Amino acid sequence: MQIVLLSLLAVYIYQKIIVSVLQLYYYKRQGVTFLPGIPILSDMLILLKCARKTPHETPFIQKVYDHFQKDAQGAYPPMLGIALPGFSMLIVNSVESLEEIYVKQNKYHSKAPFQRLMTQVLLGESILY
Repeated sequence: MQIVLLSLLAVYIYQKIIVSVLQLYYYKRQGVTFLPGIPILSDMLILLKCARKTPHETPFIQKVYDHFQKDAQGAYPPMLGIALPGFSMLIVNSVESLEEIYVKQNKYHSKAPFQRLMTQVLLGESILY
């Protein structure tokens, strides 16, 4: 019984922590700007704080933007990231970045079948999923 519990704990730690840290490292090397502070923990706290401030506004992402620093021209970085346990969310803020992802790097982009199934009613067979 203890071996099973330890195995489940090891899988959970691998999926939620190690994979998240590796994704965070990968995206930072690609130039994605993440929220300041301790990765994953501070991101979760900021998201919770923003959701509590505006509980009736579903897209509270604008409140999250307030935690990112703007450049000298007052614009946000082209790509922003939010690290959460098990995955990272990327926010694309520029047309150039979107073109880079979907046109120039298209051969590296794969569509996740589960996400396609979940969003097919809304997005159809679009390039997003």
